Amino acid sequence: EIYTLSLHDALPISPETALKEEIGYRYQGFFLADISFFNIDLQNHLATLNVLVNGLPEAEALNEGSQNSRGIDAQFGAKPIYNVAPYVSFEYLDSHTETNIQTVSQVGDATQVDFLPTKGKVSPQAPEFQASVGLTYKNGPFMAGVRLRWVDSQYSTTMDDESMPSYLTNDFTFAYQLPDYGPMHGSRLKLNLSNIANQVV
Repeated sequence: EIYTLSLHDALPISPETALKEEIGYRYQGFFLADISFFNIDLQNHLATLNVLVNGLPEAEALNEGSQNSRGIDAQFGAKPIYNVAPYVSFEYLDSHTETNIQTVSQVGDATQVDFLPTKGKVSPQAPEFQASVGLTYKNGPFMAGVRLRWVDSQYSTTMDDESMPSYLTNDFTFAYQLPDYGPMHGSRLKLNLSNIANQVV
């Protein structure tokens, strides 16, 4: 937590930069497949924290140093059979902080700069595995969809000392394609229902 305005300004914020490499393969026929491998290097990774500045809550931007994320994204599906099309998707993510994060604190009347031992820690909010399966239905102007999504457990702090458990959510979508009228083209009415089972994370 940051308690004074002088401490709030003690650490300058550098712009975040990213270098991403990605290679993949896509197939389109009766069956659909899309698989990609990616590697992302972040420098001066920016995070938003809730802190106290002069006793008042404020959103604070913080540089978390370097971060590397690499993994696999895969999606598979099929063309509609009796207006119903299935699909599945999967992601594997390996994300780590590559530097110790610089911090600042108040010791008496002095400002002390220190480093958290975060090098090699798993990045927060970076679940190792995610997967989903769904069905879509389309008949004329009507469309509906249902999806189950599973997210692996993940850390919620940069020190990997707190974590969130894995969870499963189910979502529904209903839509109706409106006819073209005047300047309106491709308009539709859509209703999204998320987390129907009220899964608490």
